[in-house]
Amino acid sequence: MALSRDQILQHAGSPEFGEVHVSRWGGDVRLRSITLREWELHQVRAAKTDEPDGLANASLIARAVVDDEGRPVFRAQDAAQIAELGVGDVNKLVDKILELSGLTEAAEEAVRGESDSAPTSSSSTD
Repeated sequence: MALSRDQILQHAGSPEFGEVHVSRWGGDVRLRSITLREWELHQVRAAKTDEPDGLANASLIARAVVDDEGRPVFRAQDAAQIAELGVGDVNKLVDKILELSGLTEAAEEAVRGESDSAPTSSSSTD
């Protein structure tokens, strides 16, 4: 039986949480999954070619790093400072955010239009 509108929408605002250990920083960073709206904002910022600001991943991190109660640790204004952190450490956080959000490598490729093949049906029409 298909899910109803209410059954689907009841999951809005119910993020997944996880942690990443960043040894250079001396501890764990708690992260949450991102929403569709946040993912789309991230894509727009990352694709911005007329005036790239280099803050796409930093802004994503600013949104997704949370404290033990799930409250944001950073403000949007912190993205410029986050962008000055080491790329290896930051990349660990971005990878975890995407994992928590259900964006596997295959899903990322599909979103970017880089997939080699379209999904196939299990039934044949020959």
